[in-house]
Amino acid sequence: MLASAQGVHPGANGRSRPRRTSWLCLAAALAVLLPALAHAADPNLEWRTVETPHFRINFPEHLERIARRIARALEHAHTTLVPLLDHDPEGKTEVVITDDTDSANGSATALPMNVLRFYAIPPFEFSPLQEYDDWLNMLVTHEYTHILMLDNIGGLATVLNALMGKVWAPNHMSPRFVIEGYSTYEESTRTRGGRIGSTLWEMYLRTAVLEDEFLRLDETTNQALAWPFGEIPYMYGGYLIDYVARTYGEDVLGTIATDFGSDLIPFGISRAFYDATGKDLVELYDGFEQDLRARFTAQADAVRAAGGVEGTRLVTEQVNVRTPRFSATSPTTATTSRRCSRSTWRPAIASG
Repeated sequence: MLASAQGVHPGANGRSRPRRTSWLCLAAALAVLLPALAHAADPNLEWRTVETPHFRINFPEHLERIARRIARALEHAHTTLVPLLDHDPEGKTEVVITDDTDSANGSATALPMNVLRFYAIPPFEFSPLQEYDDWLNMLVTHEYTHILMLDNIGGLATVLNALMGKVWAPNHMSPRFVIEGYSTYEESTRTRGGRIGSTLWEMYLRTAVLEDEFLRLDETTNQALAWPFGEIPYMYGGYLIDYVARTYGEDVLGTIATDFGSDLIPFGISRAFYDATGKDLVELYDGFEQDLRARFTAQADAVRAAGGVEGTRLVTEQVNVRTPRFSATSPTTATTSRRCSRSTWRPAIASG
C-alpha cells in the first residue's frame, strides 16, 4: 500500500532527480504546500513523502511512524466514507503532517486542490475531542469527510473549473454548521469515539434545552458569541446531521452534498435539504430541537423522580470551572478556573 517513502528518486547516475510533473501541477502543489512547510519555521527539517493509492502524505522525517499510521487510517476512511457520501475524488489528496503546535486539530480544503493538514498532537484534558478510541483515526475521519463533501462538484462548476482550474466548489459555501456537522457526525459514527454522545456535549445541550437557552438556527450559522463559542457549529451541526440521518436515512447526506455541489444558485442549501427530505432547514431544525427537548426532559424527570440532589451555585462569571478537590469532612469543594469570561484567572468555590 505504501508506494514511496521519498519525494525524490535516484537517476541512472546515482544523483537525485525530481519526478516528471507538469509545471502547472507543480505550481499548484507549491502554492498549497509551501505555506504549510514554511509554517514549520525550521529549515533543518528533512521532509519525506509516502504515497498510497489515494493520498500523498508529506511529513518531517521524525514523524514517519505517525505518518504511516495516518496513511493506513486515510485509506480505511476512503474505503468506508466514499460509498456513504457517494463521491470519489479524482487524483490523490495532498496531506501535510506537522507537530509544531500544541493544538489538537487539522484542516481540509478542496480549493485549488484537495489538501489535508494534520497536527500530530493529542487533545488536552477536558476537551470534547477526548472522546476517542484512537485520536488519529478520529481526526482522519473528520477531516477526510470534509474533502468528500467539499470536492463533490457538478454542473456549471465543473465547466468553469475545466476552463479556469479548480476555483469553484459550491459546497464550500455551505453554512459552517453544515460543513462541520457532516464531519462531526461521521467521526462519531465511523469510529468508536466522536463528540456526538460525549458526556460533555450532552451536558451542554441538555442545559441549553432545559434552561430555554437553546440557540436559534441563525445563531449557529454566524460568528459564535454565546457559550460554547467556537464549538457551536460542531455541536449543533453534528447533532442536527445526526437527527437528519436517523430520521431520513444516511443516504440523504450524500444526496444533499451532490445536489448543492451542482447548484447554480449560491446559498441554496436549505433547498437541497428540502429536496432530499421534504423539509427545509428551518423545519428540520425545529424537529431537531423538539427531539432533544423530549429526550432531555425525560432524563430530567427521571432524575427528579429518583430524588436528585442539586448543589448551591456560588460561581457565576467563570466559563470553565475545573479540577475539583473533594474533602471527606467538608461539604465544600474547592476548584480553580482556567478560563474566565473576563480573561482573568481566579480561584472558585462551589458546594454540593
